[in-house]
Amino acid sequence: AERIGALALKGDPLSLEAVNVMLGALGTATANGVLITGSFRGAIICGGIIPKLSKLLSKSPFYDKFIYNKPSYSNLLRQVPIYISSDPFSGLKGCQQAFQNKFLKSEINRFSYD
Repeated sequence: AERIGALALKGDPLSLEAVNVMLGALGTATANGVLITGSFRGAIICGGIIPKLSKLLSKSPFYDKFIYNKPSYSNLLRQVPIYISSDPFSGLKGCQQAFQNKFLKSEINRFSYD
């Protein structure tokens, strides 16, 4: 993945196509996440590769998939800000905070297999 990303940033057509497929899927998944959770104040994209590929986002299918994949929600999704976290550990930090949140503990424990 790292090599494909590096080649895409250099303009390699096949790598760029692969990255665009991934970014399009990410746009759809992000829109679904916003709609499922009601996170209309913004979506934060975390992860090691996304900040490195942020230069490709504006020309990728990400925004079209985010906004137009669900036509009946396009006007709503168009207003949702998208943030990219440059912290490679922000996803893990968010999980840590969720597990320490007293309001979520009862929900998290509900799914225990013990």
